[in-house]
Amino acid sequence: NHKVIPTDYTIKTSSQYTGGWRLKNWVIEASNDCSQWETISEEQNDSFLNGNYLVHTYKIRKQTSKAYKYIQIRQTVVNWANGNVLDIGSIEFYGKLV
Repeated sequence: NHKVIPTDYTIKTSSQYTGGWRLKNWVIEASNDCSQWETISEEQNDSFLNGNYLVHTYKIRKQTSKAYKYIQIRQTVVNWANGNVLDIGSIEFYGKLV
């Protein structure tokens, strides 16, 4: 029943070498009905996560006071290995719980 006003998120890469299956381009999307998604942040050609055991915190680029029930990450083009595999160790979202 809760919603969140997202402000930041942290991604940690996995511990295993995966041949470059690291995120390169992605969007963070938010929704209240899992049907209509709004892009609230986007990264392109990001190299902070191109390796093992890496952690990076990102600011939500579209700061708003709007609260959301659902948040997702979606890879938008191929990864650093030119494939479609999405490999993340963990992801955490931060914000104000309402």
